[in-house]
Amino acid sequence: MKQRSWLLPVLLILGFSLAFSFYLKKWEGQIKKPATVKIVQDKHSLLYLPQYVALWNGFFKEEKLNVEITTVASENVLLHALKSGRGDILLTGLEQAIYARTDHQEKLVAFGALTKREQTFLVARKQEKTQEKTFAWTDLKDQTVITGPPGSRETVIFKGVLAKYGLTPTRQVTLFTNIPASLQIGAFKAGTGDYILLAEPEATDAEKTGLGKIVASLGEESGDLPVLAYLAPEGYLKAHPDVLQRFINAIYKALLWLRHQDAAEICQLIEQHSQPKDKDAIKMEIEKYKKLNVWAESPVITRDKYEQFLGLFLDAKEIPGPVPYAQAVENSFAEKAVQNITYKPEKELK
Repeated sequence: MKQRSWLLPVLLILGFSLAFSFYLKKWEGQIKKPATVKIVQDKHSLLYLPQYVALWNGFFKEEKLNVEITTVASENVLLHALKSGRGDILLTGLEQAIYARTDHQEKLVAFGALTKREQTFLVARKQEKTQEKTFAWTDLKDQTVITGPPGSRETVIFKGVLAKYGLTPTRQVTLFTNIPASLQIGAFKAGTGDYILLAEPEATDAEKTGLGKIVASLGEESGDLPVLAYLAPEGYLKAHPDVLQRFINAIYKALLWLRHQDAAEICQLIEQHSQPKDKDAIKMEIEKYKKLNVWAESPVITRDKYEQFLGLFLDAKEIPGPVPYAQAVENSFAEKAVQNITYKPEKELK
């Protein structure tokens, strides 16, 4: 009996040790280890504001992430920046994930949407007749339009809008797709084109200077599409799922914050962290984006919206065939963020 008396305490201690070890490992798995994430983008734009909100409001810091943002000269060098180690993640158009697959380049996967509408505007040359009548898309028949290159997102979406109104590019509407972006406004000033596609702030600047008048929004006509997204190489996605989850958590918090603030409150945040030259212009641009619902309500890229977006590129014959949703999109991070994160404005908490 004496030999057996020590057995029960030993078994109890062993059991407690195993249980403690199990919970310790589980707890350690929930601890966020500090990590650095390098984002590469192709320009500075207020469209990218959610990621700066995440930075300025400490949402990345809450996720134990140190985020470095690099801006490159153009979309053409984004992939090179990834391959050279300058970036881990791209912030660019969703079409880059599609093109990367069809061109047999680096396999990129979209894991979160930043915007849900195209932000380009159609600007008409300012003339007396422009002031007199309300614009209709059918007015573009037999007209000329300065656009981006043939495979650019704005040009492809523009072609989709033309098709919606029964207009055929080239035959019924002439598109100038070969003018470099840096020369487009100059060409328009010199008399080339009846219309031009411009993003902000160039579209508003065209109105301010009397060069043209904004007559339509591509985003309003094409509807909700996952236009700008975060893309990561397949290898990075598989190697760093925890980092990507924490990253998209912070972005979703920023999207929620933006949804609950008005333009004046957003401008206050911008002014605290940068030195804007024209505060009124920034406020006007933010108001425009808010009115158009440009920023995504959720980072989730749904299958139907992806296929609608893909269909525009297929119709424009810019890609040889469809790229399956499962290859181009990984939604698990965004879905988990939406499921687990809630936000209440500070004014409602008081």
